[in-house]
Amino acid sequence: MRLTGIEKPKDSPINRSMLERLGLDVNIVPRKAIYCKLTLPPRGVIKLNVDGSLIRTIGGFGDMLRDEAGNVIFCYAGQCTAQSILKVEIKAIYEGCRVAKGGGVYQLRVLRKEETCPWYYLNEAQLTWDILEGMQMKEIQLVYRETNRGADSLASMGDPGIKVFIPPLNSELMKIIEEDRVGVIYTRWR
Repeated sequence: MRLTGIEKPKDSPINRSMLERLGLDVNIVPRKAIYCKLTLPPRGVIKLNVDGSLIRTIGGFGDMLRDEAGNVIFCYAGQCTAQSILKVEIKAIYEGCRVAKGGGVYQLRVLRKEETCPWYYLNEAQLTWDILEGMQMKEIQLVYRETNRGADSLASMGDPGIKVFIPPLNSELMKIIEEDRVGVIYTRWR
């Protein structure tokens, strides 16, 4: 049986079982392993990892500021309205830079897990660069799936407004932070 509209489903036990039960012969795209490990910032530089989530038009974001040893200085979670996950993550970067500068951070490296900023979000991105004005070092690196488990966990905790957390944090988050700090390599699938 040939079926249109199903093209290269992701490899998973559920998809394989469903296709088999339906008697469909579909090419399944094998999953690829991506090995991730936290990279630490240079000495004297604070690193901001951000992540976002989006359900309908409510975005949650989490940010984590770490020093060169991987220790968390502080982290926070928040919520915003948005039409895309990229908009949520740009908001997360903006809030992270704002909070960092307000906390006396003057050298900041910002990491986000996606690609580049499209033209229709350049105004929002410019607000972030305006906040960074006057910092000694400012660098924004866009990386795919760098160790972001802590920020990912925080993104699900977002309430309206910004909620700042200072260590010690809950045990689940502290475990993630410690694993990242000591260089645990973990696998993400795509």
